[in-house]
Amino acid sequence: MGESLENWILVQKGKLDKFNQLKQERRQKVQESESSLSSLAMTKEDFDSMPEHVYLSENEIIIYFDSEFNHVDYRIEKKDILSEKSLTKWIKHLSGKQWVSTSIIFEFITKVEEKVLV
Repeated sequence: MGESLENWILVQKGKLDKFNQLKQERRQKVQESESSLSSLAMTKEDFDSMPEHVYLSENEIIIYFDSEFNHVDYRIEKKDILSEKSLTKWIKHLSGKQWVSTSIIFEFITKVEEKVLV
């Protein structure tokens, strides 16, 4: 399979640190009144530094909802998502969770469609 879960978590923590740094830099520019409205917009660097929350192991889809990636996760067996109908069932289920954001749902759908439902 791909990289290990432990390495993936380290990469995501690094992305989170970079994302927070860029966000702080934008806030500082605003506070210093050196920025226009366009400097508040997210850049490609911002998007590239955003951490992922969905990891695909050999047998599971692991969703991290703890923003610090401290091993607080939600696991779904890949064998439970074998069709678009079962994917829809899981999307409905996850949408009812308070900790699931729209970005996590989007990432979940994208990764399952690309790598599980093939």
